[in-house]
Amino acid sequence: MPARKSIQKQLNELPEGTRKDVEDLLHGNKEDRHNAAVSLGQERNEDAVPHLIPALKNENPEVRNYAAHVLGKIGHASAV
Repeated sequence: MPARKSIQKQLNELPEGTRKDVEDLLHGNKEDRHNAAVSLGQERNEDAVPHLIPALKNENPEVRNYAAHVLGKIGHASAV
């Protein structure tokens, strides 16, 4: 079985817009996090799920809240 890709490599393989949204959600300012959550929720790109699940344990409560919201919008089984 091939070795699992690193999270960073997986992030680099996302479409540019999705990658930027994930990065903004995790590291952006308040407005960037909000905008990224809205965008990711609209995209419902399941490839973002591996990056959003760890965000549920982020030290910033807004990041946790936005990640939970987006995961709910995506509705992927691993996020439930």
